[in-house]
Amino acid sequence: MVIAILGLGEAGSCFANDLAEMGIEVIGFDPNPIRKLHPTITLAPSNFEASKHADIIFSVNLSSESENIAKEIAPVLKPHQFFCEMNTSSPEKKKAIDTILKSTGVKMIDLAIMAPVPPKGIKTPFLAAGEYSAEFIEKVSPLNLTISGLENSQIGDAATRKLLRSIVYKGIAAVICEAVEAGENFGMKSYIREQISSVIGGNDELINRFVEGSKTHALRRMHEMEAVVEMLAAPLAHERGAFDPIMSKATKENLRKLAKISNQEVSPLGVRRLSYMQIRGGSSKGLFFQAKDLPSDINLRNELIVKVMEGTLHGDPRQIDGLGGANPLTSKVAIVSLSANPDWDLDYEFVQVIVGKGKVSTTQTCGNILAGVLPFAIELGMIKAKNSTTSAKINIVNTGGICECVVQTPNGKVEYAGEIKIDGVVGTAAPIICNYLETAGATCGSILPTGNNIDVFDGIETTCIDNGMPLVIMRAKDFGLSGNESKQNLDTNENLKKKIENIRLQAGFRMNLGDVSEQTIPKMCLISPAIHHGIINTRMFIPHVVHEAIGVLAAVSVATACIIPNSVCAGITANPTSNIQNSTFSIEHPSGEFSVNLQYEFIDNQIVIHKSGVVRTARLISKGEVFIPK
Repeated sequence: MVIAILGLGEAGSCFANDLAEMGIEVIGFDPNPIRKLHPTITLAPSNFEASKHADIIFSVNLSSESENIAKEIAPVLKPHQFFCEMNTSSPEKKKAIDTILKSTGVKMIDLAIMAPVPPKGIKTPFLAAGEYSAEFIEKVSPLNLTISGLENSQIGDAATRKLLRSIVYKGIAAVICEAVEAGENFGMKSYIREQISSVIGGNDELINRFVEGSKTHALRRMHEMEAVVEMLAAPLAHERGAFDPIMSKATKENLRKLAKISNQEVSPLGVRRLSYMQIRGGSSKGLFFQAKDLPSDINLRNELIVKVMEGTLHGDPRQIDGLGGANPLTSKVAIVSLSANPDWDLDYEFVQVIVGKGKVSTTQTCGNILAGVLPFAIELGMIKAKNSTTSAKINIVNTGGICECVVQTPNGKVEYAGEIKIDGVVGTAAPIICNYLETAGATCGSILPTGNNIDVFDGIETTCIDNGMPLVIMRAKDFGLSGNESKQNLDTNENLKKKIENIRLQAGFRMNLGDVSEQTIPKMCLISPAIHHGIINTRMFIPHVVHEAIGVLAAVSVATACIIPNSVCAGITANPTSNIQNSTFSIEHPSGEFSVNLQYEFIDNQIVIHKSGVVRTARLISKGEVFIPK
């Protein structure tokens, strides 16, 4: 059995993947296939080609495209094939498609999807109508699908039932959403929820399902209600007198409002749009989003971020159809929200897009991008700027820890211009002070997660450390290197990279990180004596290419290793001699140096870090809307 899936969006990709997992030969087409697909699925160059050799064709597209698709594939359809029209369309549109295909002899099925597709996928309940519905159900019986058939039915009958059902379900959900919002606005949240429960039964969990479902799927449900209104406006609906679907229209407008609030609106080009800012933070550059504008489901959120950066979920190292810069330092995302914790002001979650892989990592944070978080919040009015300077405490969601940031805000506006020069960035800018608190062992559990000052992997001595960024530090000379090699020289040294990766994989388990083969931490750092009056020289692998400079928290971890007795840094840099220290360390890197201030002390021969301070700069580069293909 060969099944063609025309349209590989949320529903179509779920169907395709599930069928492929069952061993069915699946041929798919989508003009922009951006969802992850089972490796056995064949992608055709067009709807026409996908339909040629299929036994069954599932059309899972937008209603607005359904008639055009029918016209496109009609020349290759044969009488032995089943064509399943699965779009949420009015009965009249389904009948129009049947008319287009009538001369081909293809067996058309009006196949309605009767429940949300995730999480059941191809096992989602379906309702089949049309002359060939019973034959179709028999044809797919080996697949054990959940299909009900309508006896003596016509094309459009399944669509009619689905849309009539939508009047009830979507209408109830719209009323609940409005009531919940009104109750919260009047400070009567508990009261209104009690009233809703007395009518529909259930509890807060059921109410939340109605509300969150309406918000998450607002755009799709709005189109569904458009089909409802179209159906009710058809001549058949008026046989018993004038009929104006006031409630269905209101439900449609309610969903339109929710779609707009959650940035699910579509542009004239038919793509979703999302508000963003692009900000250079330190020596990195990234996109900044408000958490409320992104899906609450983590997997959907991460897929959306990959689409924004790369334009596809299949991986594109050039990121040609997205906003990424084809480099790890420019493929970063910050997700920002006001914090619910009264002890700090903002929550910041960092997402690293793994260039060309169609996936992201959230196991680490980024101190460079963090430098742009407070300016972003001030620009949006999340934090009110004060005259002269504005400070805020930022909770680092990925790893824990707090950063106190101070931004220059003369006249109540962020000042980006200034005289501070940081290496890795052209020109100068205004200083942003970042004081990191509680970052020791933030990811691995302790500053020295293995419990040792030195660990040996493959005969190479290392220091495994985590003061905000998990690192494996190694002497460059132990690899036959000077430590002053260029980024290009190291990036093309495949033997060296293989040795370093083998060490990284072993160290991951010892550092409480588990299997790190699909992670971007720990980072790997080669050290050598400083050559420009710094304390140490570095070459940082992040983890498979060399950083053009050094990350903020990587620099903090390197500086911390420099003051730990008997680490691999011993003999390359001096160790502290006094018990209480407040020192600035200049960490050299390929494009200059990075200064880190550490406030620390040794208690019972154990290092205690009180504060790690750095100076960064930032610049707002652009803001607006990014258009995301379906």
